[in-house]
Amino acid sequence: MNLNLYPYNFYILYASIALVVIMLIVLLVKLIKSAKTLQAMQPALDSMARNMKLLEIKSEVINESSEASKKAMQPYLTLAPILFAIYMIYKNDEDLKGIKGYEKAARRYMDRQRDEKRIAKAVAKVLVK
Repeated sequence: MNLNLYPYNFYILYASIALVVIMLIVLLVKLIKSAKTLQAMQPALDSMARNMKLLEIKSEVINESSEASKKAMQPYLTLAPILFAIYMIYKNDEDLKGIKGYEKAARRYMDRQRDEKRIAKAVAKVLVK
């Protein structure tokens, strides 16, 4: 099937070139408009980037300070249950009064801990045999 459009071949070629030129012009107009909006938005984007950097710095400082406070609180966190147990022994016994009462409560707590460790060792030896 041989189609010969001789007189119209150049017209079709010229029309397609004109269409391509029109599309290129439309594309350039759209690119110029988007470049202008990007330039208008650039200061806002810069301020957002600056704020993000500041937030990162602040979060790093907060993390470092929280790690330091955790390290500083570690001895107190391990002592808190022991002190609470001593306080409960002091509170439950009416004979204990004053500073000497706290001292006796601490001794009772330490004796109880020692006894519990002895019992645990004895049970472990029995279970191992």
